[in-house]
Amino acid sequence: MLINAVIPRAVYWSDAGVYNLSCDNVARFPTFSVVLDGSYFDVQPLDYTLKVNESETSSGCTSAFVGAIPGQTIILGAPFLRHWFTSYSFDGDKDAAKIGIAKAANASS
Repeated sequence: MLINAVIPRAVYWSDAGVYNLSCDNVARFPTFSVVLDGSYFDVQPLDYTLKVNESETSSGCTSAFVGAIPGQTIILGAPFLRHWFTSYSFDGDKDAAKIGIAKAANASS
């Protein structure tokens, strides 16, 4: 996924289909902004960096940005949504469906 190309020292691990990241410099990773209907929503480095245990004695980090869909499509999953309160309105009319997004009360950033 192209977004991982701007994360310093991100290395693609084809066996798992993820990008490995250095856990040592997460604070220096870029903040990404997602634009939805003209509003900007920031995704901080700690939001998209996942710490994983590689064994009982070592751990590493991977990027939460993964893509199975070619092009510019991103699925906004738990790394993004955990900091936002979302409300979904759907009454059977797909043209009137709405999603409301607001900063979660427990969000730290």
